Amino acid sequence: MPVTKNTAIMVSVVVVVAFIACMYFIGLPLMKGNPPSGATAKVTPSPVITTAMPTTMFPTTVPQTLAQKRADQYETNYTEVYTSNRTYNFGAKEVFNYDLTTPPLYILFNIIPGMVVREKLADIGLPTEHNVTAIYVNPNAWFEVKVLDSGTGSVVDKRGFNKDYSQMAKQEFMVRTKGDYRVEMAGNDVSVNVQILTGN
Repeated sequence: MPVTKNTAIMVSVVVVVAFIACMYFIGLPLMKGNPPSGATAKVTPSPVITTAMPTTMFPTTVPQTLAQKRADQYETNYTEVYTSNRTYNFGAKEVFNYDLTTPPLYILFNIIPGMVVREKLADIGLPTEHNVTAIYVNPNAWFEVKVLDSGTGSVVDKRGFNKDYSQMAKQEFMVRTKGDYRVEMAGNDVSVNVQILTGN
């Protein structure tokens, strides 16, 4: 029986549709990496993303238990109520409040200032002309500790390093009267160890 033109077209359409269906159901999953039906699918767990909340660290400057210190030059014992070892830059300030009931308030501090290193030419124009390394304290390095009356804000005593003070790196002083005090410490380009002691 001869094949008519219409029958040939219908057969062609069926073949094309069957081909497209095969490509859709078999070829497309293979292109996406999905396994063909009947194969075991490999499941990759999704990563768990956690967001860490930022934390702010605050230095603990007051010891949990009061430490007993002995000052041999005064032949007596003191209680340490504050200690700090930090670097001050750009006028950074730290404040410590204390109600002094057993005088004195004994403040000790030790300073390591920032240093400047520069090369200088010596004996210019002479056969002995040479470079010399100059090392000196940064003129902009300074530290100041002030004891203020918490009620009035008036300065009871103050000491410091550089600026309007000497360049003595290790200093100490006492406030010998009972009172509610605020100790303010500030500085620039200095590392400072501060201890505050009181009487027993």
